[in-house]
Amino acid sequence: MWLSALRAAGRSPATMATDGHAVDKLAAWRGDPDVTTKFEEPRFAQYLSDTYTPGGVANRVRSSSC
Repeated sequence: MWLSALRAAGRSPATMATDGHAVDKLAAWRGDPDVTTKFEEPRFAQYLSDTYTPGGVANRVRSSSC
């Protein structure tokens, strides 16, 4: 559903790949890919900052908040 919306919005294949990767990371962290709320995004960002370099966090947060 997410990638279909990006495709309909005319996003580039590279953007869709980056966003798809971020959504996969969020789903893996969440444990349930079908239910994710806006309240989980800050907790996910904290998880990323504990796991990745600042540049890696920026890439993942930027692409998962579209």
